[in-house]
Amino acid sequence: YQAFAPLNQKIFWISMAALVASLIGTLALA
Repeated sequence: YQAFAPLNQKIFWISMAALVASLIGTLALA
């Protein structure tokens, strides 16, 4: 499990960044 922890964390932060970016884009277009 320890070997996969960094990958899961990277995927988590990438998904969070995409979510924030889409939210900012929606607010900018609104």
